[in-house]
Amino acid sequence: MKPVGPETTKTLIDDHLATICSVTNIPSKVFLGRITYGLMEPEVRKQMEGFKMPEYDNLKRPECMAFGMEVIGTVI
Repeated sequence: MKPVGPETTKTLIDDHLATICSVTNIPSKVFLGRITYGLMEPEVRKQMEGFKMPEYDNLKRPECMAFGMEVIGTVI
């Protein structure tokens, strides 16, 4: 739930995922995600509630859509 900086993207995407996939110079972005109890299976919801995890939504649709357009722009 911490803000994502360039070092997070480098660590998770450029130095890890891109390396595993043997790709370079690709669009990359880390989204913080969300916890939405209403979308979880009952047993998962119970487990998450047991961890006292609050619901949150850090996905911002305009940012997701802009990144999607960036990805599409690299393959067209």
